Amino acid sequence: MTTQISEDILPIPTKQLQLKSLMAFMSELGYVYTNYSAYGSSYFVSNRPYLNKGRNIISFSNAVKLHNGVYLDMWQTQYGSPRMQDGWTFDNYSLTRAFASRIVDTVKLQYTRKTKSIICQSDWVSFVDPSYKSLFLEEDRSKHLNLNTCAQRFGG
Repeated sequence: MTTQISEDILPIPTKQLQLKSLMAFMSELGYVYTNYSAYGSSYFVSNRPYLNKGRNIISFSNAVKLHNGVYLDMWQTQYGSPRMQDGWTFDNYSLTRAFASRIVDTVKLQYTRKTKSIICQSDWVSFVDPSYKSLFLEEDRSKHLNLNTCAQRFGG
């Protein structure tokens, strides 16, 4: 007897997709990713220091928090545009562009100093726009997923 497994519930590797979303978000804010492997750290460095007043370097964990909206001040959001908590000096136009460039709502990535690499804490993602699922995942699903081996692994 063959076990049927729905394609919608099988996890697929989304680390690259989450990285694309994070890189696009930070790029709109004027930052590029650099990996200082000599120091065992990972940062986003500003390529427009005149716009990012005093924030020339942002750590990987702070970039993830920015992407996920942790530093947004929901009480002071005006006219539907995002507004940051004190200490962050991004203008509303840059923030609106950055949030519009995201592919997924939240990224679950972490930089580890032990292996000097980025790990994905969860492959489950929620897309900003539902049409992104077919755009970004169909290619990944055909590359990384073989239903026959999955069915055999789950007792099929």
